[in-house]
Amino acid sequence: MKRAVVIGGGVVGASAAFHLARAGVDTLLVDRRDAGHATGAGAGIISPGTSTRPLPAFFPFAKDAVAHYPDLVATLAEIGQATTRYEVVGELILAKTDEEFAHLSALKALYAERRAGGMPNLGDVTDVDGVTAKEMFPALGDIHGALYVPEAARVDGDSLRNALVAGAKRHGAKIRYGPAALRIDRNRVTSISIRIRSTPTG
Repeated sequence: MKRAVVIGGGVVGASAAFHLARAGVDTLLVDRRDAGHATGAGAGIISPGTSTRPLPAFFPFAKDAVAHYPDLVATLAEIGQATTRYEVVGELILAKTDEEFAHLSALKALYAERRAGGMPNLGDVTDVDGVTAKEMFPALGDIHGALYVPEAARVDGDSLRNALVAGAKRHGAKIRYGPAALRIDRNRVTSISIRIRSTPTG
């Protein structure tokens, strides 16, 4: 049987451990349990189609990742891990100045182009005036207008991470808590040390 060690139990590490264990890999997940971590601090907004500064390889990756979310959430629910707080909630792109308001039409056209290119979770983007936007989100101050992206989603990072860790354990993964260090021999990771224990990487 293949073996894998995943260092870091945030949402990325937990997802890696879950998918490895589900595929039949003997998996160990190691996490330091830091008090502060990016998974809990992130807003959990899932709307890559509205990104304004993407890297060249961003969209193909984001397209596949976003499309995978509903399948992942359904898979977790099937094994009793339904609390991910993944939800399609929509997104408002705000224009607070005249300059930003004038740019909304260009953004709307850009989002339509991305949607036509296969980017999920955009939907039919519509114009929204300031009054309507405030009705949708009362905490808003005065704005000139907005775009409404109906299929944007959000997820609670901690809830999703916890579901993934529980799912990984259900599929046989082992979880260890504490600091870990890599042991490298001839540019190859041969094992990790967890406090005083070593676990071969296989």
